[in-house]
Amino acid sequence: KISVPPTLLMTAIARVGSVGSARTSDFKCPGDFIYLLGHGASEGALGLRGTEIEAWFREQGREIVVADATTPILPGLPNWAVAKRVFAWIGGLEGARAARVASLHDVSDGGLMVAIAEGLLARDFGATISLFGDEWVTGFGEGFHSFVLSCPAESAQDLEAEWRAEKIPYAKLGKVN
Repeated sequence: KISVPPTLLMTAIARVGSVGSARTSDFKCPGDFIYLLGHGASEGALGLRGTEIEAWFREQGREIVVADATTPILPGLPNWAVAKRVFAWIGGLEGARAARVASLHDVSDGGLMVAIAEGLLARDFGATISLFGDEWVTGFGEGFHSFVLSCPAESAQDLEAEWRAEKIPYAKLGKVN
């Protein structure tokens, strides 16, 4: 018998005008850039509290030590203004605008590194990435309304300009290889 503690489950369903507009989580081509988009791209917006890595540390009897004492282990509160901008931008990805985005995946169970790994597995790719802040918190922390996005190199400058104009936080993490 497997017992599951009471868990809140949320599901979202939406119409997609064209299947070509849908973005999957798998990275498409070597050389594509990888970004962290949304609230998680802000320092301190990702945290380990309540994550699988925190549970693993505790099972091992290890303390969670953050290299920089100012880096929070507990993520901050959701930033609903940023969330509205991020989801409005993602919701507007259709046609030529959608073609600039190769993949899109939420940062959730397991954090940023798990989301990146999931993007790599489908096509047997690798990636070269650089993390900001504390590697444990940034790599495995979970936050609010954060996404891993990949795009062809030729789309990167236009997307970055658009995100700056829309006041959407982003961090360039590296490349698919």
